[in-house]
Amino acid sequence: MWVCKGNGVYPLRVIRIEAGSYVSQPWVRGADIAETRAIRWTIAMSEPLTTIFRAGAVRDAAPREVAPQGPVNLSPGAVAVCEGRIVAVGGWSEVERAVGRPVRLRVVDLPDRLILPAMTNAHAHLDLTDIGAVPYPSTGRDFIRWIEMVIRSRPRTQEQIETAVRNGLRMSRQSGVGMVGDIAGSETAVRARWCASEEIRLPGCSYLECFGIGAGESAAAGQATLRRDRLWDELKPNPQGINRVGLQPHAPYSAGIELFRAAGDPPFTAACSTHLAETPEEDQFIRHGSGPFVELLKRLGKWDESIKPTGHSPVEYLAPVLRTSRWVVAHCNEVSDRDIELLASTKAAVAYCPLASEYFEHAGHRYRDMLEAGVNVCIGTDSLICQPPHESQPLGVMPQLRRLYRRDRTDPGVLLAMATWRGEAALCGRSYAEVETIRVGCHAALAAVRFDPAVSADALTQALLNDEPVEPLADAAAFL
Repeated sequence: MWVCKGNGVYPLRVIRIEAGSYVSQPWVRGADIAETRAIRWTIAMSEPLTTIFRAGAVRDAAPREVAPQGPVNLSPGAVAVCEGRIVAVGGWSEVERAVGRPVRLRVVDLPDRLILPAMTNAHAHLDLTDIGAVPYPSTGRDFIRWIEMVIRSRPRTQEQIETAVRNGLRMSRQSGVGMVGDIAGSETAVRARWCASEEIRLPGCSYLECFGIGAGESAAAGQATLRRDRLWDELKPNPQGINRVGLQPHAPYSAGIELFRAAGDPPFTAACSTHLAETPEEDQFIRHGSGPFVELLKRLGKWDESIKPTGHSPVEYLAPVLRTSRWVVAHCNEVSDRDIELLASTKAAVAYCPLASEYFEHAGHRYRDMLEAGVNVCIGTDSLICQPPHESQPLGVMPQLRRLYRRDRTDPGVLLAMATWRGEAALCGRSYAEVETIRVGCHAALAAVRFDPAVSADALTQALLNDEPVEPLADAAAFL
């Protein structure tokens, strides 16, 4: 058994205090410590805390690129964590032997919990959280009326925006989410996220939403890049890490091609997002230059005669831009076979939001066809506005998975992959071989959900069929 210690991986050795003597190991040298109770206590408390979670089951959905032997699927199982990293995974006794007798050890028994990787919400609107759940307009499918409602209702003041973002982060974290792709409606929303307190802050990417179409799109593109660069300099995100700032040209009906090109400028080639192929009206606008979106642009004073039909689907229209960068495209409710082929060839990731899709009365999403074609499909929630009003974890990812399993009976392992490492790969611009799962050396981003170990059914299947809340495992004290 190999375990992680500090910055390296070593054969298991344990530092411990025994009956007033200090047992030195290879990474502790020249120790000359007086045998007094006070000093022994100081030494002990300076050692890192190791926590062993002993659970009824442990499950991930790691891709074969990182787990050629197959995903973790233990029942029962245990995960040991030290200094924010996973240091051992296996059966209960196996992990206890691996950890040995560290100076500071805490064991948390979770016999009726399934431990999972913390989930990734690949498409959220945190600054819309405080609007709450709002019914879709009842007078037919009226997406335009809904957009106008959001424009009227979104927070305006700095305090309102900051409060909404913090509430969204808190709700996400409490639902077992460990990473978020947030569509930020303002620079204030981006700052509120990255300056939030440590107990609610979540890694991922903030996409600054931008608009501009027709004659004004070039000026809008320049302004958007200036705003993004200002945030970049101010917040110092890491373009190669897990904390990113990029641009989100809102959609093809509200942002011109110059904005899409600007979004993918180096070093932002892996921090780009947009809404794409969301409605039939979008296809009508891009293909024919007609329909409700023309009327909306006219009401907003954004229409001009330079906006022309393309004769293509939205995916076909954006395909040349999607090829140049790593894009996360939200929804893709309305796609053809040709569109799916293009998405696969461009390497764009699709953030599918199942409950939002149903809220907007879309049926028959082709996420399984996309996966089969090689598209990286991950899971998002969209805003809290379009979540069921009775849902106790509306910004959690598990409710989305439960809907897909109950509706489509999609394989639980496929769903878990969509909810975890697929989203991480999309938001962080990582290859499948670089994603983190439940294995030694990875960050200890874990969640747990209740199941019945006395029932023979698979623990993950049980979790998809019950309505138990997902709990974050960031702090073991929550379970004591």
